[in-house]
Amino acid sequence: MREYLDSLGDDEVRANLFPHEVKPEEDLLFQELANRDFNSTVTDLELDIMDPVVKILLVQTSVGHAQNGHGEFFKHAMENGVPAYVYPHSTIPDIIKAAGLSVQKTKTARRRLIDNVFKWVDSTLEDCFNKNNDEKLLVFDGEPLFGVNFLGDIPVSPRYALKGMVHAAYMDNFQARTGTLEHFEGKAISGEELKIGGGESYLVDPNLLFMAGLDYEFLAKFAHDEGSITYLRDLGVIVPEGSPNAETAFVRRREGPGTSDDLAFIAIGSLYGQTNMKKGVSALLGAFVVDAADTYDKCVIYPAEKRLDEKVGEHIQEKWQEHYGRPLVSQQEIRTVIYLSAKNNSPKINVSSSHRRFVQVKEGKGDKIRPTVLSHIAYLEKGPIGNYRIGFNQVPSKKFYSVTDKRLEHLKDVFHGAK
Repeated sequence: MREYLDSLGDDEVRANLFPHEVKPEEDLLFQELANRDFNSTVTDLELDIMDPVVKILLVQTSVGHAQNGHGEFFKHAMENGVPAYVYPHSTIPDIIKAAGLSVQKTKTARRRLIDNVFKWVDSTLEDCFNKNNDEKLLVFDGEPLFGVNFLGDIPVSPRYALKGMVHAAYMDNFQARTGTLEHFEGKAISGEELKIGGGESYLVDPNLLFMAGLDYEFLAKFAHDEGSITYLRDLGVIVPEGSPNAETAFVRRREGPGTSDDLAFIAIGSLYGQTNMKKGVSALLGAFVVDAADTYDKCVIYPAEKRLDEKVGEHIQEKWQEHYGRPLVSQQEIRTVIYLSAKNNSPKINVSSSHRRFVQVKEGKGDKIRPTVLSHIAYLEKGPIGNYRIGFNQVPSKKFYSVTDKRLEHLKDVFHGAK
């Protein structure tokens, strides 16, 4: 298969193998709808982040609309009485181009935001090693990390912010999830079977992905074993770092519901806030920052096969180990958070906010709401929560926090029972 593809030019491949397929960049309707969707998304959503960052984040929202037939892609279909237009091959760079932005500048700007996290971490590690435990802001070079305005207003405990960062780096890690399942013997809190799905980040060549008749949904939806990964490498779909045209893609390794970022943030805050809620809030915000890195990492200059958010966590753990002879966060703590935040644990709940939804304050002509992250902090601090909806599934806050209450009832039992 690979040799055959290599022997053909792009036009020949499309003519011989995919006569009904057109790449998004060659599809005039896609260009029109993607441009319209991006501009309407920027107009309709109000986020608590600095203006220069809004567009480089929301290109990611638009690619989700394109791949799933939402937003303007759905609206166009309804207006014309046809099924929703879906572009499973579309990438974030496709949206960037359609929006009239520079792919190179956008990728560079997104990478700079992540690099600032590494710089903040190194500065904070030095503070900790020098016994400077003064509170500090999640701000680097005069700007809040990822341009999130409220991070410039909430001082954090350095050590606990770093702990939260480590947790966020590992809560999506496939090996960490597998280790959690093994430790808890595949049992949920209720004693029923527990499944935690997951996958890994790989670099793919979008052109070869297209030529192989595959798309991003196929990679993300269906479980791929080692044989499948090897086959994708042989096809040239999965490529090594430094390859031209490489883009980051999520490849599912085990089917099943994953973890809820919302539950994970609150579990992290609860784990460290039992005696001092300031520590818990610091850890939650640290986790929020590295979770944001996972979002921006989907489209950066010089992408890496191992996710950059995971590299942040590994960096912290390694430096702490070098200085103190032990990691900052134990396997016991990591497994506790993954276990309590698994969507399929009991009681079950299917909710996980994207970074955009965590910082969103308004949609269209609706009323302003508090960013979801701040509502989770209010929950930890026993403050008023209010009625609103959480995540893409729009789960009512009352239902979500009721489930959270029940999960956290088991925090001490689960934590002390871990190894």
